[in-house]
Amino acid sequence: MQSLNGGWNFKWSPDPDSRPIDFYKVDFNRKNWKTVPVPSTMERQGYGTPLYVNTLYPFKVNPPRVMDVPDSSFTNFKSRNPVGSYIRTFNVPDDWRDKQVIIHFAGISSAAFVWVNGNKVGYTQGSRLPAEFDITQYLIEGENLLAVEVYKYCDGSYLEDQDFWRLSGIFRDVFIRAVPKVTLWDVYAQPIVNLQNKEGKIALHYSSVNFTKGINKYNSISVSVLSPTGEALIKDRIYKVEPFPVGFNDEIILPEITIPNIQLWFHENPIQYTVKVALLNKQKVVEVYNLPLGFRKVEVLGNKIFFNGMLLKIRGGG
Repeated sequence: MQSLNGGWNFKWSPDPDSRPIDFYKVDFNRKNWKTVPVPSTMERQGYGTPLYVNTLYPFKVNPPRVMDVPDSSFTNFKSRNPVGSYIRTFNVPDDWRDKQVIIHFAGISSAAFVWVNGNKVGYTQGSRLPAEFDITQYLIEGENLLAVEVYKYCDGSYLEDQDFWRLSGIFRDVFIRAVPKVTLWDVYAQPIVNLQNKEGKIALHYSSVNFTKGINKYNSISVSVLSPTGEALIKDRIYKVEPFPVGFNDEIILPEITIPNIQLWFHENPIQYTVKVALLNKQKVVEVYNLPLGFRKVEVLGNKIFFNGMLLKIRGGG
């Protein structure tokens, strides 16, 4: 993993029409651009106006639009949807050449387009959610150019009508990471609880990437389960990896693993097991996931909610 936090070249525009449209191109002139730290918000760096709104929207309400003309009393009347244009360069380590390279944005508010070396990589919105893109095909040897165009508001802003400061920008970590070209994806250990006999089951979900019939015959998955104290309850249970077409595939669920006499997870006593999932190629470890797991059960019976068999009361305030 390689962090891309630090100083980025930056240009602030009060609205989309005034943004530098071609800023992501390699030959674009950014000589007089400022530098801002990432992660940060534009407003905290002196660009735009911090807005605090509770039940009202900071733009004229006309879903899904956010650019309609509001009342002239709006604080941001003259800068209705500011845009931040971010640029930085990075190099990829030589030992990543045989891997997939993923770029990870932990949080961008509220929407962004991403380019690498002038190539459009994708779009993301949902300011409190991370976004990842596979940028392997866009990388070159030596210096690479990363460009991110951030909008303060998008149609997703209608879902973000909470009591908080409206700030924008790349406000969480950015990094690139290398994963094997033949890899597991979205690995998840699902706990299943039988409260009557204190028996737990684990259903392991995963998706696979770039598995082919020719390569796949050498691959297998090893699963181990550790107790809260680190004792091996299940050790190196081997499963075959089924052949799939090249690319991203539907989710696969392995046969359930049974664990007797489980300890339940409670907020007051957050007992965790560990599920260790290893992808093997000819018995050699390719990658490993260490997944924390808590056995707990939530049930809705009539108009009541039960947590691990006990009545749960939720207190809310207005």
